[in-house]
Parts: sequence; structure tokens; C-alpha cells
Amino acid sequence: MEIRIDLTGKVFGHLTVLGFHEKKNGSQYWLCKCDCGKTVIIQRSNMTSGTTKSCGCMKGFKHGFYGHPVYKAFYRMKDRCSNPHNKSFSRYGGRGITVCSEWSDVATFAAWALASGWKQGLTLDRVDPNGNYEPSNCRWISLEAQQRNRTNTKKVIWEGNEVALTVLCEQKGIDYKKVHNRMTKLGWSLGRALAA
Repeated sequence: MEIRIDLTGKVFGHLTVLGFHEKKNGSQYWLCKCDCGKTVIIQRSNMTSGTTKSCGCMKGFKHGFYGHPVYKAFYRMKDRCSNPHNKSFSRYGGRGITVCSEWSDVATFAAWALASGWKQGLTLDRVDPNGNYEPSNCRWISLEAQQRNRTNTKKVIWEGNEVALTVLCEQKGIDYKKVHNRMTKLGWSLGRALAA
């Protein structure tokens, strides 16, 4: 009888072994959870040899991370804070927004990204739009949510609460552009612009 070494709880790259799955064609397969949150079944020999280190989310990280979405987020973050020729520099580096020294290299940033909930389709967001890019002030959110949090998002007071006008219009089922134009071009009050 073959002796199977229990790999449960062991970590291989970005994979944590959850338990044995099956033996197939003489190979052992294990259920693993990747740092990105995805669960996958991986052949034992691929984990122990280092051939497989993630669910696949890290494929673009090989050879300097180039091309992976996290690398792109890292590059864009650094560029808009440090490159005066970047079209967004005036809203970032030009306002004094910086990238913390902890994130000076992409590997450290990528490790934080995976541990902080990065998933395909999410964007890097600063909780405090006047704060720097640093672990305590950053998170991964959807593009739609990020657009609502921009510093140039029109905020209004509705029923005693500050809310983004885009969100209020979505909730009421009213076209945002119409309401915005009624308020800015025609000088209407919020209540009148929403009721028309």
C-alpha cells in the first residue's frame, strides 16, 4: 500500500493545500486555495516541483510581471504620481500624491494586491482621495464604484445625506446627464431637476 504524505495546510507558492482530492493515473491531485481566492485541483508533483505556483492568476508575473493586470495597475499608479508628462499627473503627483516606499518594486506590490483581494476586473482605489498610495489607503473595487468615488464626482445632499448625484439618479431611474444639465445649465434645484 502506498504511503501518502498529507500536504494539507502546506503552502506552495501562492497555493495553500486544503486536502486530498483523488488519485488518477498514478498521480495524486490535491484541492488548493490560491491567494487570489480561487480553489483549484493541482497535481502533487507540479506543486512540489514548483512548476505550478498559483491557480493561473500569476501567469503574467513570470519574467518580471510584465503584461499582468497587477503590473499594469502598478505601472499606471507610479507613472501618474511621478511622470509630469502623464495626462493625469496634475490630479496625482501634481497634487502631492505619492507612492509609498514599501511599493517601490512590483513584487512587493503584487504580493499586497493578491493578499488584499485583487481579482480580474477590479481597479486600484484610494480610500482617501487626498491620501497617498499605500496599503492602509488602498483597496480593489469595481470600475463603477471607483467612478463614484472620484474627487470630481458631483455630490449632493438628499434627505440629509451626502450622495453622489450619479448614485441618486441610478436609484431614482433618472438620466444623470439630464439632471446634471438642469442643475448646472438651467440653475434648477435638485428637487426640481429630479421631478421634471
